[in-house]
Amino acid sequence: MSKKRTAHLRGARGQAFADLTRSISSEHILCVSLDISKYFHVVMIHNGLGEIVTPTFEIDIFQSGFDQLCQAIDQARSRTNAQLVLIGMEPTSHYFENLARHLLQRSQPVILINSFAVKQNREQQLMRREKTDEIDVAAIGDLLRRGEGTPFKPPTGVYLQLQQLDRARLGKVKIQAMLKNQIIGHLDRIFPGLVILGDEAKERYTPLFEVDFWTCQTLQHLIRVCPNPHQLARMLPAQLVQVFHAHQYRLGPSVAAKLIAYAQKVLLPDPELAAIRCELLQHDLTLLDEVQAHVAALERRLADLVAQTPYQIWTKVRGLSTVQVASLAAAIGDPDHYTHAGQVFRR
Repeated sequence: MSKKRTAHLRGARGQAFADLTRSISSEHILCVSLDISKYFHVVMIHNGLGEIVTPTFEIDIFQSGFDQLCQAIDQARSRTNAQLVLIGMEPTSHYFENLARHLLQRSQPVILINSFAVKQNREQQLMRREKTDEIDVAAIGDLLRRGEGTPFKPPTGVYLQLQQLDRARLGKVKIQAMLKNQIIGHLDRIFPGLVILGDEAKERYTPLFEVDFWTCQTLQHLIRVCPNPHQLARMLPAQLVQVFHAHQYRLGPSVAAKLIAYAQKVLLPDPELAAIRCELLQHDLTLLDEVQAHVAALERRLADLVAQTPYQIWTKVRGLSTVQVASLAAAIGDPDHYTHAGQVFRR
């Protein structure tokens, strides 16, 4: 085996921590452990032996809380003559980012402790304390003093833009899915049987069209111009064609007749219920169109950004779309922050 493989039991990460702490006694290593929440953070300061220097306290999310934290660190450093200060936190959603960035601006490195490792450590018998907050922050601190975790390297430039735009896109995609479910709910009440979803249902009934409901232009146009089966069942094919054409939608007489015949076999819903649900349907369809337009605009921006990064080569891989590559680039960040691929999965 090469010396590189056997240099440290825990590989490159362990070796880096050994180099950082070499010749410094554990009593002079100050560990600042933070359990991050949305509206407050729990702090515990201890030394490299795990001995508590400053008991658990809370800080708020404002400048006053940051100042309180910095003052506590400075006081503990002075009191213990600490030669090395380690600050560790679990990367809780996006709530840790602002605090971590401010600590970096103070020239204080920040270590991110893997959430799964924290969970496992918290469940150990030795991690039992009276309060849940103390258990969590103690689990983080125990891992921090053992050299677990990775340095926080916040994205900047194009990678910051990728991260934030992709987060916005994913949020809009969730809204899009929610709206589609609501629209299906409207249609199940307005026009029972118009939307046939699922293999079991399709074995029992033959859908109007074989293509997917959301990609079928005829059905998408129908629910926008004449979704009410009460109205549709009374129309002549020529009338329905005229309605479609008035909205610049294509429709032939044979397909129009097929749609009308389908409406005529429906067990019609209550007219008042159908009327109010048709109104709600149009509101949600308008909102869906707006959300989809926003998603498309975000995807175009992401495509432009990923073209400025080394990740653009991934767009040539079969099976990976440009949007998927952009999302991966947003999640991984600047490849210069890593020395090998395995670090991506251990963050």
